[in-house]
Amino acid sequence: GLVQDYFSVYLSSNSQTGSEVIFGGSNPNHYTGSLVWIPLSSET
Repeated sequence: GLVQDYFSVYLSSNSQTGSEVIFGGSNPNHYTGSLVWIPLSSET
């Protein structure tokens, strides 16, 4: 199962290192400070 119930996206400007989509976590090598949480679901 997933470690956490979120996903993270890293878009690299360097084609040699590549970009990442991580399900269930994040890679702290790609950010400093705190993460920004954006809810993707809403009540209908």
